[in-house]
Amino acid sequence: MRRRTLLATAAAAVMAPRTGHAEAFGRDPARYVFVAARQQAEISVIDGRTDILIGHIPLPGIPTQFVALGKGARLVVADAAAKQVRILDVTTVRIERSVAIPFVPRILQANRTGTMVAVLDPELGEAALLQVAGGPPMPISGVKAARYAVFQPPNAAFDREEHLLVAHGTRVAIVDVRGERNGELTADPDSGSITHLATDPGGEHAFVVQGERGVLSVFGLRDRTRAAVLRLPAPLGRVVPSADSQFALVPVGGDMVSIISNWTLQESGRIKVAGEARSVGLTLFQSVAAIAEMPGRRLLLYDLRDRRAIADLQLPGTPEFGATSPDGGRYYVALSDTGQIAVVNLTEHPTVRLIDGVGLGAWAVVPAVGDAYCH
Repeated sequence: MRRRTLLATAAAAVMAPRTGHAEAFGRDPARYVFVAARQQAEISVIDGRTDILIGHIPLPGIPTQFVALGKGARLVVADAAAKQVRILDVTTVRIERSVAIPFVPRILQANRTGTMVAVLDPELGEAALLQVAGGPPMPISGVKAARYAVFQPPNAAFDREEHLLVAHGTRVAIVDVRGERNGELTADPDSGSITHLATDPGGEHAFVVQGERGVLSVFGLRDRTRAAVLRLPAPLGRVVPSADSQFALVPVGGDMVSIISNWTLQESGRIKVAGEARSVGLTLFQSVAAIAEMPGRRLLLYDLRDRRAIADLQLPGTPEFGATSPDGGRYYVALSDTGQIAVVNLTEHPTVRLIDGVGLGAWAVVPAVGDAYCH
């Protein structure tokens, strides 16, 4: 096995801090970009200001999902093989606690304040809430065949409380912070199971995807009613809402990406992709869509304001999920078969440089600040 410089070492499956490790990682984790690989029991850490791989955080097992909390100060990491969720302090490089989950933790979703995490196993249909500060997982009652979940951000105009939306069958349960249901959204009963679910950051709309039949329902969260139904070319992929709650992107028909306006709740355009839209991200302050294409190992950059392609970049490896840099000027894409991160500079003519050493099977790129859609 190739030797690496590690910023910490694992002992008895628990990371113990060593003198200088917090200083080595720095006192400002908000600038970090974290990477997971399918064959490495660690999280790689990239400095988002310099694009330098500064080290690896070793873990007791291979991470299958993870989210960043507190501007990168903590990571919540799922270990499917061990049926555990671990809460990691990044600056001290310590596992604060490990929580046994009564099912396989395949999906994690964190709330906006970083105080709570939803844990799901869509194969078994189970879901639970986990308080980051402590305590056992709280099973979510009355939800059968849970497939996906997302937190509804509080909205000062009509609902200051936070809720979790849990998709099951053709319905979405609205769950409070105690895990109790207090409402429901009903999608098209004849269009198959819900395959994905998202809310806009303003907490006004929920986007409910019945991907196999090409149905996208948009619900108003103020009155919890369906405001629009869009019938699009199947299959539909994962919805990516913009951070400013102006629009959402969703792959449709395999080789297109639909642009949905939050104002009209209708399609405002489509982006044609040469191959299959493997993943979709937003960068350069929500003005550019970054679409990983397969086959061909390409990344399409599309200007959402001028509605034109900026560049179609050849990549040296198979693109997985991506995320934007803390300053918004670069886009990071995991390359699974080369164990690299491709960094696309968007501030001038788009260029690509590579970061080595993140491990074969690299698939998840999660910035300390902001959203990354890698579930």
